[in-house]
Amino acid sequence: MVKRAVITAFALFCIYVLNSPAAQAQTNYYNSVTEYLNAVCTLPVDSIIVRCDKLIASGQTVDAQGNIAGVIFDYFTSCPIMGTEAVSVYIADNYFLNKKLPWPNEETYPSLYTYAEFNRESLIGRSTPELIATDLDGESVNVRNIFSDYKILYFYDSHCATCQIQTPQLVSFLKEYDGECNVTFIAFYTQGEYDEWNKYVATSFATVNNPKVRIVNLWDPEAESAFHRKYSVLTTPALFLIDQDNRIAGRKLDCNALRQLLGQKDSYFASLHLFLNSLLGEMENPDRESVNYVADAFYERTVADPDTFRETMYYIYNYLKSADNYACQQGAVDLAEKYILGMPSMWSGEMLDQTAEAVRLFSLNPLGETANNATLFTQCGFRITLHSVKAQYTILFFNLVSCADCRQYEQAIAGMTSLIKENKAKVVSVYVGPDKDEWKQHNKSLPKKWIKLRASGFGDKIYTLYDISTVPRIYILDKEKRVIAKDITPDTLRLFLENNGF
Repeated sequence: MVKRAVITAFALFCIYVLNSPAAQAQTNYYNSVTEYLNAVCTLPVDSIIVRCDKLIASGQTVDAQGNIAGVIFDYFTSCPIMGTEAVSVYIADNYFLNKKLPWPNEETYPSLYTYAEFNRESLIGRSTPELIATDLDGESVNVRNIFSDYKILYFYDSHCATCQIQTPQLVSFLKEYDGECNVTFIAFYTQGEYDEWNKYVATSFATVNNPKVRIVNLWDPEAESAFHRKYSVLTTPALFLIDQDNRIAGRKLDCNALRQLLGQKDSYFASLHLFLNSLLGEMENPDRESVNYVADAFYERTVADPDTFRETMYYIYNYLKSADNYACQQGAVDLAEKYILGMPSMWSGEMLDQTAEAVRLFSLNPLGETANNATLFTQCGFRITLHSVKAQYTILFFNLVSCADCRQYEQAIAGMTSLIKENKAKVVSVYVGPDKDEWKQHNKSLPKKWIKLRASGFGDKIYTLYDISTVPRIYILDKEKRVIAKDITPDTLRLFLENNGF
């Protein structure tokens, strides 16, 4: 209430001063308007814009309105509060570039145009502009098609003095990062010297070895992507934080600001994770209806704020999808169909496509139905079908040699050898990667009793028959090859074996 009264008082003061005969001097305009903007600059951008529109309208003449709008534009181009540059772009687009008001100084009009043009597409909350560049292997990469909880987009120059300070700080942060979110760090080299770029990557970003951080190195030596204009890269470094729905969550950050902003996100998601664990844990064995009730409750509490809604529902969707409980997995599909696919205006096209494909994959091999048959290959190159495996229970283990989680699952399953034998079960380890020699070498470390099979490559039909978009995956099939359990952890597998079934 006090803050609102102060803002109102400033507004009345500004209007009075701007309308008085003594207020025609530009200096007085500047002082009074700037004092008012100092009072409102911490408000949400939409609220600032509403107040700025009223302030401009208070001018007695078109020239007076132009002077007020000019002061507002200048103020927010240098305001230290992240996101408020959107006010300057709004003023430029809605008052000056459309010729509604005269720009106070024609000599600086090109600067006005350039500022708006180079900031318009990368404002906080906007969908990230398309950015297609080339990686170290010469492959084309679309930044919007990189899926991650958060993406850190870092434009740099190997000769930039500020980059030489920021890059080591960022590398240190990425090495130590242990937050709730998975992060993809996209290092975008803005110059054209390939050897220099390669050397910089090797000595800086290639030193990051953190399972929670993926590194993608890109460049565009001919600037065909127009990254300078789209992301306002007039100087380096330029650092952006992009959320899971390809919206800009932070711009023009330094390492400390990035750490703080990502820390706030991590803290929120960690609290959400604990709350969901507690809530669903109290239900012991939640059913699909109960899971849907939880999702509906979060929808009601977040839908008024689109950003919070998207972040929250996306996190809950992934939490449920990866849960070791079939009802939760079904709840993830229900949430996706209702609050993502069912509300397309709230989400990016990439998110909608990704979610639709995930829902389709989940529908494969439902519990109680006969599992899809697939033809795979033994080490000697012989064909064998999954349905030809004779066992009381078949434990399907989809994996990659290079996957650290797969190795942990592998060790856990290998530790259940006696339980597997007691239950007359067989383990079928299915390698879904491309390197046959790597697979053969790795098989030497696996238990001899395991049936070791591989797909013929990434075009193999098994990719259409099972959801192996991510691994590891464990399925349990009964004697008739009906699905008893899918997408479970080794702990759940052990529970099944210890109790001779669920």
